[in-house]
Amino acid sequence: MRRLYIKNCLQNELKEADCPEQIPFIIVIMHDDDGKLKRALAEYWILNNDLTDEEESKYSNFIKDYMSQLDDEFRTIAEKMIQDRLYIYPEAFKIEPVRLKKMADNLFQETYPKIIPFPFDGFSTSRGNAAKNCREITVELFKGTLDYDGWISTCETQLKNRTTTLLDASWGALGDDGKIVWTPRHSGVKEIITLLDQKLQNDGTISAGEIFASLIEPPYGFNIASAGLMMGVFIAPRKDSSVLIYKGKELSGPIWASKAFSGNFLNIDVLNETLLRHISDSESSQWVELLGKWDSEPTHSGRVNYRVDA
Repeated sequence: MRRLYIKNCLQNELKEADCPEQIPFIIVIMHDDDGKLKRALAEYWILNNDLTDEEESKYSNFIKDYMSQLDDEFRTIAEKMIQDRLYIYPEAFKIEPVRLKKMADNLFQETYPKIIPFPFDGFSTSRGNAAKNCREITVELFKGTLDYDGWISTCETQLKNRTTTLLDASWGALGDDGKIVWTPRHSGVKEIITLLDQKLQNDGTISAGEIFASLIEPPYGFNIASAGLMMGVFIAPRKDSSVLIYKGKELSGPIWASKAFSGNFLNIDVLNETLLRHISDSESSQWVELLGKWDSEPTHSGRVNYRVDA
């Protein structure tokens, strides 16, 4: 059948393009076997473009009703074509063709298997102030001044609730003392922070732009707001053992934060010109790290192990 021929041709083109990665895109082949879509499109075009002013005036009521019928017909034809499940997608995805919505869900689940929860309401409306609140929280994290008894306790109710819901209840990034912990309690967040910490200590420096990109890309799939917050959670407890270097110049957290935003979100260009450098391997900093990990360890046996390490 011609539809299968087209599908095979597109699949071969995708192979030749050397697309081994799980890039979440899908092509839906909608094959107009009986020409119904072609006819409906032709009628739609004629009614919109090929009538004289006199004809439009004379048949206005008819045109309005028939256009409504065509809209319904388009929807019916499209749904029937989609049900054929003629999909093209990268071979790296090991999934079977199912309903289109489920198919799209499966593509994203395989692409981003380590999604971190982001319970932050208010993004659905312009009046929700979510983006503004995200910036405020992110700035305080980079400044190293976010703590419950200080900054959080002075926030208005909405900002306070959003901060504690995300950083404490979800990510487990607030310790018993109300400060950002070295290693958050949420397993996924803990994994990210641990990987970044190991890289910082092993390499000595990390590009802020690379950190940001690694959070946005698979397997995590952060958005521009949550990625900035995660970077802040990483940097906040390390403000005394690391320094931000922008265009070759060391900057304090507050000064860097004053340059780093474009609107309510981090500026990618600034991130790409910023390095985070590890500045201390002293015994005291090792104790800070160990105590931070001990504080965030949820099990008694785990805390005993940290005591042995001490």
